[in-house]
Amino acid sequence: MKDTADWNLDIVNKKASIGSESFYFNELFDENNNQDEIYEKVGKPAFYDFMDGYDTSIMTYGKIGSGKTYSMIGSDEVRKYFFEKEDILPLNLEKFAGIIPRMCFDVINQINNLSLLGNECILRVSYIENYLNSINCLISGRKNIFKGWGYKDSIKFKDGQEPKEVICRTFADIYRVLCKGQKNVKISSLKDNGDSSRSHTFLILDLEILYLDGTKTNQKMYLIDMAGSERVEINLLMAKF
Repeated sequence: MKDTADWNLDIVNKKASIGSESFYFNELFDENNNQDEIYEKVGKPAFYDFMDGYDTSIMTYGKIGSGKTYSMIGSDEVRKYFFEKEDILPLNLEKFAGIIPRMCFDVINQINNLSLLGNECILRVSYIENYLNSINCLISGRKNIFKGWGYKDSIKFKDGQEPKEVICRTFADIYRVLCKGQKNVKISSLKDNGDSSRSHTFLILDLEILYLDGTKTNQKMYLIDMAGSERVEINLLMAKF
């Protein structure tokens, strides 16, 4: 893998170059972009599609220490708050929150607006991780709940061990799910990053809306924080030295 220092980033033209090769992106960010800007460019379009009835997903992928969890959850201070509290972020930490807390806030806010107009909304939230080919529920703590693949590659779970779903009506409801899940995420101490998630985590928002005119939508959003892309065996070995 090439070091990031070898790349030439052209933020204005959304181009990354290395040697004679160039790659163009829908958006390109660097260390000068803040969480607000990232969410406006990445999170907001997905939010609008989701509320319009489409299944959507946002996934972070990259090497250990590249900022995946920072982008999805938030700064170290935000993550520490999740570990120690089960409450809404204080104002001094809101600007450091990542895509997931911001998305949850927008979804709950829009649900409240729809409900005030007489529409019926039900939001079910689940939180799972894929760790060493085992799927675990981060809410209930059940481990190895994966049974096999079903129709069209759908996931089948062991009888009676489906991931727990929590009906969330307020922002605080989702925060409690997020806090509990973050406490159960598998963490390893690695040379590249002192505390790095060793599992892929999936926060799933399952929304049903029954509109006043009788139409109904059922859409899902998957907010995915991938583990580091390097071979973990190598990093664990290096961490011992």
